[in-house]
Amino acid sequence: MMLGIDRALGYDWQHYVRFVAVRPWLRTLDGISYASILWQPALICFVLSLRNQERRLVVYQVATFVALVLAVAIFAIAPVTTAWVHGVVVMPEIQQLDLPVASGGWVHKLVALRAGQERMVAWGVDARIIGFPSFHCAAALLNGWALARERAIRPMAIALNAAMIAATPLLGGHYLVDLIGGSVLALASVVLANSVYPQMAGMHRKERVRPRRPWRNTGRPIAA
Repeated sequence: MMLGIDRALGYDWQHYVRFVAVRPWLRTLDGISYASILWQPALICFVLSLRNQERRLVVYQVATFVALVLAVAIFAIAPVTTAWVHGVVVMPEIQQLDLPVASGGWVHKLVALRAGQERMVAWGVDARIIGFPSFHCAAALLNGWALARERAIRPMAIALNAAMIAATPLLGGHYLVDLIGGSVLALASVVLANSVYPQMAGMHRKERVRPRRPWRNTGRPIAA
């Protein structure tokens, strides 16, 4: 079904593979940007803390957490496979770009999990298990949103995360509709995080202004 939707939208993943295969620099860029999901959050939190962007920092952290939880929950209910399970067609470009196929790697793990042949994924296994919605796409949009007000690094942030989204169908084996789902997920997560921020900020302020009592329950001052 997902493949049919992609075709209806005019997206052909095999054509995309061939497009990248003749541009080695693009494959290198895809790998760097796709892996940046591991270190971008730490950098963003550092920048927002340095710039005293408290609300944006908290909303970004909450939205990222919510997006991850929802992505896992949706995938648990509807464990859609990735486009790479259709890699039965022998394409030399797949080997050239060192992309996984259904007979091995993380795609094989995903197929085995869906079939009930495996129950767990070992730590350290290169397994991009979540198919729909794409968490990479959601994370890239959240990263770009978090740094949208930082003029000095905004162009770099937009370029890096746009490259991550472009790399997601290739390295993540995603359908185009997975990216659409990830976009909706990012938007919903930001809206939800923004809606709960006032309550979180209010609780924090109450805790911060609570007076400290220099005595215990006995009513006697504590000796210095």
